[in-house]
Amino acid sequence: MTKVNQSSTYEGGCHCGAIRLRVIVDQQEALDCNCSICHKKGFLHLIISSEQFTLLSGAEFLTTIYL
Repeated sequence: MTKVNQSSTYEGGCHCGAIRLRVIVDQQEALDCNCSICHKKGFLHLIISSEQFTLLSGAEFLTTIYL
């Protein structure tokens, strides 16, 4: 776990470039997930509030799938 106490802005998106997003992070704390996929891939999670998230482009490509 790594912590930094300053606000930062990041931009990113999906692999194909269809989705672009911006997040504002006040307290950076990457969390380890203990599920088999995240553990195997080494993924870390950064949890932010919805107010700190902006979808810049690609809303038309987002869907919700209910299983």
